[in-house]
Amino acid sequence: MKPARTPQIMPPILLSQLTAEDLLQRGIGKFSQEDYSGAVEDFSRAIELNPQIARLYLNRGNARFKLGETEAALEDYNRAIALDPDDVQAYRFRGFALSEVGNHPAAIADYDRALTLDPTLSDVVLNRGLSRFKLGEYEAAIADYSQAIELDPQFADAYLNRGNAYQQLGNSTAAIADYSRAIELDPEEAQAYLNRALVLTRLGEKEAAQQDFDRLRQLQPELVQSVRPSTFLLEWQQAIARVPLTPETAAIGSAVLVMLVGAIGLLLSKRRRSRPRAARSSTADSSAAAPAIEDLTASSESQTPQTLNDRGLEFYDARNYHRAIAHYDAALKVDPNYTRAYNNRAVAYRALKQDRAALEDCDRAIALNPRYAHAIYNRALAKRQLGDFSGAIADFRRAGDLYLDRGQQRDYEDVLAKIEAIVASHPDLAAPSVSEIPRESPSETTLNGSSDTQLQDSQDFPAPDS
Repeated sequence: MKPARTPQIMPPILLSQLTAEDLLQRGIGKFSQEDYSGAVEDFSRAIELNPQIARLYLNRGNARFKLGETEAALEDYNRAIALDPDDVQAYRFRGFALSEVGNHPAAIADYDRALTLDPTLSDVVLNRGLSRFKLGEYEAAIADYSQAIELDPQFADAYLNRGNAYQQLGNSTAAIADYSRAIELDPEEAQAYLNRALVLTRLGEKEAAQQDFDRLRQLQPELVQSVRPSTFLLEWQQAIARVPLTPETAAIGSAVLVMLVGAIGLLLSKRRRSRPRAARSSTADSSAAAPAIEDLTASSESQTPQTLNDRGLEFYDARNYHRAIAHYDAALKVDPNYTRAYNNRAVAYRALKQDRAALEDCDRAIALNPRYAHAIYNRALAKRQLGDFSGAIADFRRAGDLYLDRGQQRDYEDVLAKIEAIVASHPDLAAPSVSEIPRESPSETTLNGSSDTQLQDSQDFPAPDS
C-alpha cells in the first residue's frame, strides 16, 4: 500500500473571477472549518451574483444558525423554500430553527412537510416528537419516538426521549425499559443513566439507582456541574438512596420527584435534540453545510482521524448508524481531507436512506482522490437510488475499471451485474454498452467484498496514479 498523497493546492484565484458556484464551494469549505462568518460572507457574495439559487440561502441560513443568528437564518430558510418548495432539507432545518425559538406548532408543520417529501427521515420524526414533548403532548411524542425506532431500531436517542415521555405519563416500567435499551445501544450515554437512576430512586430501588449514579459520575461528571437543576436533583436523589424510605417520606419524595423529573426532562430533551447529520463540506447540493450534530466528548479532539474512523466502523457494524456518523464527523473535524471518513459516512447515510447526503460525501471523497474506487461505487449506488441511472452507470463503469486494474475480480463482477440490471430495467436508457468493459482480469485477485455498500477501514487506500 502506498501512503496517501497530500492533495495539491491550487493557485489562488482573484475574487472577481469567482462564480456563484465557486463562492458556494468556498463557503461550504469554510463552514466545515467552523468559519461560519466567512461562510456567510461567501454565500452572501454568491447570492449577489445569482439570487435565484435556493441552496445558497439554505447554506447561509445554516451558517447563520451556527452563529446564533436564528431569526436571520429563518429568513434565509423562508427564501430557500420560496425558490424551491420541494426542498426537504429547507423544511427540515427551518423546523429545527423554529423549535429553537419556541414556535413548536410551526416547527411541527415543517417537520410534517419534510416527512411528506421523505418519510424515511428518522431524525425529523424524532425532532417532531421533541416539539410535541415541549407542548406537553406526551402521547403524540411517544408515537413519534416509536415511529423513529421503527425507521431505525438502533436509534438510541429515540429510546431515551421516549423514556422521558413515558416518565411524564407516570409509566415508570416503560421508562426504565427505554432507558435500559438506550444504554444497551450506547453504553456511554450518561443521560440515560441519570434518567434511569431518577426513576429507580422513586421506585425505592436504591442499590440499582446508586450504581447508575456511580456510572454517571465516571462517564460525565460535568453533566452534574453544567446544569444546576441536575446537580440539585442528583444530590437530592443520592441522599434519599442512602436512607430507608418510610411511607410518609416516599409519598413526599414521589411528589417532589415528579416535578423535578419534569424539569430535568425538558432540559435533557433540549440537550439531546437530534440535529440533522450534516455539516458536510462536499458538493453544492441543498443539504450541504447543514447544522452539525451533537458533539462527541472533548476527548475526541485528542484522537486521530483513524481512531475515530475505526470507532465509527464499530458502530456501523452494530447498526448504530447515527453514532457511526457522529464519529465520522469527529474524524473530519480533526482532518477535513480524510477521505475514508467521507466514504464511510456516505455508507452510513445510505443505510439511513439519506442518499442525497451520501452523494455529497462521495463527491468530496472523489474530489480528494479521483481514483477512490469505493467512493465512486457508493456514489453510483446513491445516484441509482435517486433516479440518475445514466450517472450511476457511468460511475459503475469507472469503479469497475479501477477494480479490474487492481485485480479485485469479485467487485468487478458485482459492478457488471449492477450495470446490466439497470440497462435491463431501463431499455430506453441511452447508456454505454456493458460490453465496452473488458471482462478479462488478472489471474491473481485481491477480493474486497461485493456487498452493495463498501466501507473503507483504517488501512491506507492506494494513492492516485501519476
